[in-house]
Amino acid sequence: MAQQVVLIADADETERNRLAEMLSGHGLKCIFAVTYDEVIARCDIGINCLVVDPDSAEINAKELFKEIDSRGSIPIFVTSSGGSREDVIQALQHGCLDWLSKPVDAAAVEEALRRVSKRTDTKLIADRASGKALVGRALIKEIALRIREGNIDLPEVPTVVKELNEVLQNLESDAEEVRGVIEKDPSLSARLIATVNTATYGGNNWQGRITDLHSCVTRLGNLTIRNLVQTEAIKEMFQFRSPAFKAVFDKMWRAQFMSACLCRETALAVNLPEPEEMYLMALMHNIGELFLLRVFGEIFQRQNNQILSMDEVLEMVRDYHTVFGEGLMKKWDLGAHFSYVTRYHHDLEEYQKDDEENAEYRKMMHAINLADQLVIYVGADYHAKSLPGPPLPESYQALGVTPEAKDKLRTRAETMFQELFVKPTQ
Repeated sequence: MAQQVVLIADADETERNRLAEMLSGHGLKCIFAVTYDEVIARCDIGINCLVVDPDSAEINAKELFKEIDSRGSIPIFVTSSGGSREDVIQALQHGCLDWLSKPVDAAAVEEALRRVSKRTDTKLIADRASGKALVGRALIKEIALRIREGNIDLPEVPTVVKELNEVLQNLESDAEEVRGVIEKDPSLSARLIATVNTATYGGNNWQGRITDLHSCVTRLGNLTIRNLVQTEAIKEMFQFRSPAFKAVFDKMWRAQFMSACLCRETALAVNLPEPEEMYLMALMHNIGELFLLRVFGEIFQRQNNQILSMDEVLEMVRDYHTVFGEGLMKKWDLGAHFSYVTRYHHDLEEYQKDDEENAEYRKMMHAINLADQLVIYVGADYHAKSLPGPPLPESYQALGVTPEAKDKLRTRAETMFQELFVKPTQ
């Protein structure tokens, strides 16, 4: 079906562009006019609907309505910041199908499109489900375009992480140098100590509670400290003003942190190299979800209107997070293995390949998938529809997990769930 064309006749450029953004989200092509003659010329070329602001003097709405009515085939609806009862009646008498007060919102525009579609032969909008999908896809395209144009910044690696990595590149760095970097941020230091003492992270393995940064650094070692610093720093990247978005992020973050801890334990159980690296990879493999959630929240906040429900937002996050996550891995220069795992961890075909080149990467994906599936198993998932991934038995087999290790991992998942979701730490 050819794309439907909507002519927006409005002298106010800001309102014109705002309305066009809403209409484009429904797959409509928008063209513009600011004078009576321009409107008539564009109607002669062919349009499917006219949206007009009768307050624009150069449009001469009274004569325009008569002319359009005489043609008898172009549906109209009005957007206006004023208008008397007589103006409304006049517009309706000449075939206007709806009158919206400015500033219009997305819901009102959608309902106007539905009324036009229902009362004429012009199909401007699909059913609600497919219409929302179009809006979601349009927003994803807008996000990608804004990133390319530099209007949405991909998060930078936090300064504390950069400084810590520079220190740790020197194999002779001691605990005091590491502590010196971290204690520049007192809030980070406090959160680090709190995280270390949680049962989820392994706090029940320490002899006595860790209460100071020096003990934290000396007991855990440089790699573990690096991961914990990155964990807290990444969490602080994603701030939300909307309570609804903040609540979703909070659950999403707890689940992803839980998956990272379980992935490290899986790596230890099956003797994968560098379990701390597996922890970090598992923590970041779904970072595209956090990024998209943040961007959706910012877009809706600027528009002062959430044009998709939270379930619809999560569906968009679910479908597109691997692409945006891969972009972050490349920006942060974390290496080919991080980029590969982030991009393909939900690609079932990728798991089935048997080339030697990516065999180690697939083993990493199985470890992360195993952790993710355990998170879902204990009830900590946040998607209405689970994302693709091999079933638990397949990842158990691919990694050679023993029956004893399976039981231990399931028990750990249940314990973590209790701490993170049933009795969340502050």
